[in-house]
Amino acid sequence: MENGTHETIANRSILDTYPELLFSAAGPPSDAQAVVLMAEIERAEKEISSAIAEAARLKDALNKLAQHRANLKALIRLHKGVLSGLRRLPEEILLEIFQRTFTPLENLHPPCNAPWLVSQVCRRWRAVALASPRLWRHFVFPTGKAARPLFVANNFPAQVERVRGGPVSIRVEGKPPREILTSLLQISSQWENISLDISSFLSPQLSDHVFSALTTLCLFHQGSGPTTDVSRTDVLPALEQLVLSLYNHGLPRGLRSLIPWSQLRDCHLSDLDSLDFLWIAARLPQDANLVVDAGYDKDESLPSTSPPTSLIRSLTLNQCYRSFLADVLDVLSVPALDTFFLRGSRGAFIKDGVGLGARVARFLDRSACTLTHLEFTADVEEHDLVHLLKSPHVRSVIDLKIGHMWPTPPVLAALAEGPLPNLRRLTLGGFLDESLVMEALARHNRPRISSSLPLGDLQVILTGLR
Repeated sequence: MENGTHETIANRSILDTYPELLFSAAGPPSDAQAVVLMAEIERAEKEISSAIAEAARLKDALNKLAQHRANLKALIRLHKGVLSGLRRLPEEILLEIFQRTFTPLENLHPPCNAPWLVSQVCRRWRAVALASPRLWRHFVFPTGKAARPLFVANNFPAQVERVRGGPVSIRVEGKPPREILTSLLQISSQWENISLDISSFLSPQLSDHVFSALTTLCLFHQGSGPTTDVSRTDVLPALEQLVLSLYNHGLPRGLRSLIPWSQLRDCHLSDLDSLDFLWIAARLPQDANLVVDAGYDKDESLPSTSPPTSLIRSLTLNQCYRSFLADVLDVLSVPALDTFFLRGSRGAFIKDGVGLGARVARFLDRSACTLTHLEFTADVEEHDLVHLLKSPHVRSVIDLKIGHMWPTPPVLAALAEGPLPNLRRLTLGGFLDESLVMEALARHNRPRISSSLPLGDLQVILTGLR
């Protein structure tokens, strides 16, 4: 019988036998009544035992069904794995996927990085990973002091072996202990890209080495330490790209002589003063690309020497202080400049009455350059921007971006009246009404307008539509 039926019969038999004893304040039952009641209790207890046994049987059956379902799902997953397209991918494609999953800038312990993970999935993946030296080229030394010796002892020798003498990329977080540098110097001839703190790079431990394969060097300030003033110029014969973060410290004397400034193609500087910037800019070669983040002014007057000239092709100033911009734009000359990006600014306005747009215009006049790409997304007054747009040295611009302001009718008129005859793409930021902008531009030069699509002579892109 079902449990519901057992309960109904038991309740009915007890209730129907002596209801007056169950629902009233009657006295004790008679001997005959007690015998009947004891029999009912015994029968109810048997029913409970039977129900417990039945529940255990059903639970066991349910567990078996759940396990059977799990087994079937595993079977399906295994069979689908056999049919997976991954099994049919050529090893070259599989290796390309592996390489794209690895981001050397991720703050991960090296065994958790992609090469170590994919080499433990299956035999085929492991064989593909181990057969590719470039997959193992990134060495990331974690910040934790306890993890570094473990990596050097266990993982570093294996990874060096798997690189097979090929180029390596190294990132050392923080200030490394001596054993890290000792291990890295064993493969110094393979360094292609390294990120290291400045004091470690200038340490006596590295002073006698030549890094013949190093093309990209990232240096950052991480406290002081013993350094060597290296006067050699043959330490970095292949260097092309420099990323230098000074964190408001001066340019070390050792770097001035060690870095082959005249052969750099890309130079990215952060948190340096205007004097160091002008010194570096004057030593970069023709066609170099120079980027500066958060430049600040030197707390002293610039030397009264001839205005510095730079041969760079591209200059980007990101979130630099206005005093830094004044120092740089008032003296620097860049005659070969064709790309100039001024992105944001910090600090108070300069109190000499010269606006930022006017400073840029004077900088372009002094440089007598031919710009093709101009981005001006720093805060600027309306008349300042109009003055800049009418400068003869922006007539060659083909790609112009203006942001951080609401283009006013005078600005739109200056754009539409034709001072930029070669302009092919115009990007405007701010909270704009597309129809009003297009109407204002078209009023002056209707045939050249194409909204957001390169269908006409001029492509207009509005990045802050309302």
